[in-house]
Amino acid sequence: MDNETKRFVPAVLLLLCTLGFAAQAADEIKVGGIFDLTGVTSDVGKSYASGVRDGVAWTNGSGGINGKQIKLIEVDYGYKIPEAVAAYKRMVGDDKVVLINGWGTGDTEGLKEFVNKDKVPYISASFSGHLTNPAKTPYNFFVAPSYSDQLRAWLSWVKADAKGKPSTPRSPSCTATTPMARARWRQDASSARRTASTSSTRRSSPARSPTPPASS
Repeated sequence: MDNETKRFVPAVLLLLCTLGFAAQAADEIKVGGIFDLTGVTSDVGKSYASGVRDGVAWTNGSGGINGKQIKLIEVDYGYKIPEAVAAYKRMVGDDKVVLINGWGTGDTEGLKEFVNKDKVPYISASFSGHLTNPAKTPYNFFVAPSYSDQLRAWLSWVKADAKGKPSTPRSPSCTATTPMARARWRQDASSARRTASTSSTRRSSPARSPTPPASS
């Protein structure tokens, strides 16, 4: 297993051990996997899916959970939110899974209301800060710090590292050079324009956004 798999497997096993007690009447413990194997993030989505499969295989090879084997029911949603929603409904309604391993931020946030209503533990590779409040998303679980916490930690390090140094700290910037990134940039820019146009403090000048970076 690679390092990412090693970090992911313990979190999955911890939840499975807890859920195993609730699945005593079943011959097997069903868990879901909503993976991106062919979509725009499949280059890393395939490794994530392999990590989940390895975790299930290792657990089953070690005797399962309370003597019961885990059955992974997986689907490739191709990084398309409607496909993720449809897969989730099948897994919860028809397959009766007790836990789901999700993937992207858009689909994880899109499913959070379903997850809360159905009370299905949902582990995801999305580290969106919108999912970190237990009062709002109590069934969404993280296996790493949120994106926001990661950035805060990095900025804290930059500040500490720059102390006593004569020059101003510099950092690289990321540009939208892929079709997916440019589409997200345009979406964010459009949202910013709408916000600016309705702000009473900025009515003196029209809202403008910079020209998107050229594709490489």
